[in-house]
Amino acid sequence: MALIQQYNYKDTPNGDFTIIAPVKHASRWLSSMCSNRQEVDVGMDNKWKGSLETIMFSDKESEFTSKKIKVKSYKKEIIIPKPYFVYRDPYEWFISSIRTGASVYQYNHIKNGWVGWNGKLENIDILMTNNGHYRYNYWRIIYDLIKDYDRDEIELIALEDLSSFIHIQTLYYYPFDKEAFSFSSEYTFDGILGNITIDVVEECKKCNPKLWDNFMIQIEKETEVLNLLIEKLKWIK
Repeated sequence: MALIQQYNYKDTPNGDFTIIAPVKHASRWLSSMCSNRQEVDVGMDNKWKGSLETIMFSDKESEFTSKKIKVKSYKKEIIIPKPYFVYRDPYEWFISSIRTGASVYQYNHIKNGWVGWNGKLENIDILMTNNGHYRYNYWRIIYDLIKDYDRDEIELIALEDLSSFIHIQTLYYYPFDKEAFSFSSEYTFDGILGNITIDVVEECKKCNPKLWDNFMIQIEKETEVLNLLIEKLKWIK
């Protein structure tokens, strides 16, 4: 499970626009500035593609609530303002999601119906598969949807350029301190001989190398597709 957010900016000096960002792409920072937003839950299967289609392009038949999007039908009718997609290196996204999962869910064995990490080394590999902040095929789904809609005015914004983009679009400066929204790889727990500090990313690599390698294969595929999109659609300052 993960969340994708749609942020709708209205009546700015440069008109209306929409920012689409999954978690770990400055979503907390964007949420602190823009209250006009919608969310999509991304599950473990590909059924979420329809909801993402709506949040990307909208549909007059869709029903919106404050938290989720309930889809009634798809007409491929584009009614939202120009969308901008925030991106970061897929490997960085994966690593960040592991750190966040360790920090947020370390003692929550069950959260919203799914099993999280219990803070012990024997099941630390769950931080790769069930951290709630990463989707291994996100950009491949986005690529297919963009191709289906043939919407050329879409642009991709690098995470490090997001603050500049908001500044240019709104003529108001919102500083973004990446470190303020980051989590450490270090995790400390009580051991038999006292406190033990581990690096959760390194432990994930060691505890289940085959699972780690499979994620690396998926990340390589994601990077290839993302680079294709960046080449065509990157926003330039």
